[in-house]
Amino acid sequence: MRDYLNESSIMSYLIMMTPRLLEMKRVLKPIGSIYLHCDPTASHYLKLIMDAIFGIKNFRNEIIWHYRRWIAPSKIFQRLHDIILFYTKTNDYTFNMLLTPYTKGSIERKKSGILHRFKKGEKPYLVSNKEIQTEGVSENDVWQIPFVAPSAKERVGYGTQKPEKLLERIIKASSNEGDFVLDPFCGCGTTIAMAEKLRRKWIGIDISFLAINIMQNRLTKNEIKEAKDYEIKGTLYDIYSAEQLHKKIRIISKIGVFLKYPMLFLLIKKVPIKELMDLYIFKI
Repeated sequence: MRDYLNESSIMSYLIMMTPRLLEMKRVLKPIGSIYLHCDPTASHYLKLIMDAIFGIKNFRNEIIWHYRRWIAPSKIFQRLHDIILFYTKTNDYTFNMLLTPYTKGSIERKKSGILHRFKKGEKPYLVSNKEIQTEGVSENDVWQIPFVAPSAKERVGYGTQKPEKLLERIIKASSNEGDFVLDPFCGCGTTIAMAEKLRRKWIGIDISFLAINIMQNRLTKNEIKEAKDYEIKGTLYDIYSAEQLHKKIRIISKIGVFLKYPMLFLLIKKVPIKELMDLYIFKI
């Protein structure tokens, strides 16, 4: 791959991601899942790496996150989607099927019986027995979720903010109440905000003072208080505090590899120490 990509920015990105993905597999619980968000310029390279790390047999879905926005005319088709690669650690994993309510038109067509489209000369046949699954239709791998608009109430002013609905869907699908959710590239904290709302335990990691400050404000607005409900690990003032933090996290949670990279901050919901090993979901 290096021979093809040379010393490019995408090659640097893949080199940065690979050891982190290896560590995420190491700490992921056997029944856990990992969701890797990327854009179409990198998804095909990352899938090769994910196949190598998690195994081709543990690939579950390439999810298309489709959204709409105004863009300028250009000599290409409009780029209005991102990719989310969904893998598991084993074949025995937590998964809750999500259902989308039927539209009024779908209910009417299904109740009347639907003729399957057919070619000339073929006999038509019904594909509906006129019964309705009351909960709705099973969710597919194309997710129509708007991006966070400038006027949206959930907007916090962070450049890479993801919509709450997107994280809600991921968390609901691959965890249950009380399970652990880890976001090692936490940004403005949408993952931990939704994990808290859905009664999951959570860990958020980021390298930026700005990101940590936004996360604190976001949690405070939801009446989630530092010291009482969660704690921050990683406010570094000097070399001594960095060394002590590295030792403490390495001993307590066994995920000290992240601390090999300078200036990482962890927001951890307060739980018994032994539960830090029970990590269920990664969202990246």
